[in-house]
Amino acid sequence: MLGYVSVTQEGDKEVWTGRLRDSRGKEVMLFKFTPSGGEIRQDYDLFPRRFFAWGKRHFAYCGAEQQEIILVDYQAQKEVFRKRFPERVTYLSAHPRGEEFLVATEKALYLLQPAEGSTESRFSEKTPAFTLRRLKDGVFHWPALSPDGRQVASGKKDKKGEGTALVVLDLSSGREKEMLPSFTNPASLV
Repeated sequence: MLGYVSVTQEGDKEVWTGRLRDSRGKEVMLFKFTPSGGEIRQDYDLFPRRFFAWGKRHFAYCGAEQQEIILVDYQAQKEVFRKRFPERVTYLSAHPRGEEFLVATEKALYLLQPAEGSTESRFSEKTPAFTLRRLKDGVFHWPALSPDGRQVASGKKDKKGEGTALVVLDLSSGREKEMLPSFTNPASLV
């Protein structure tokens, strides 16, 4: 199976569509949404947005004005998790070999992971398949899980909101270590 996202122009709006294509060429649409807000387009230049992420068996994408995260089992084509946030989601990423997803919003960084004790055969309405954990407050850019899934590397806005530092967050201890100090692009100050 091949998963892909296409962006088309419908009038003055962009429409993002996620599809699956199997080896016989059959396509299935997983989602369709329209990003909202003019500031999204403005922020693409410096801080690209990512509204979708492919995991090993699941696919995460934004819905409802980028304030909602939806997780779909793309083999069963069934929604397994949905959460609405008070703020907009700015970036999604997935562990390349696992089922963990990072969700960066305008105010915090979250980890979406399989619920403890959940297995494919046990996913049900009563037992949630996934849990969402708030990792840290702040504005995070381009978060990525380490290959072993124990750390997160990310850009993080400084307290003044003027620069971005490279930080590594240890998931077991919750400690954050600044790897590169905050940097402000001089051209952005003009």
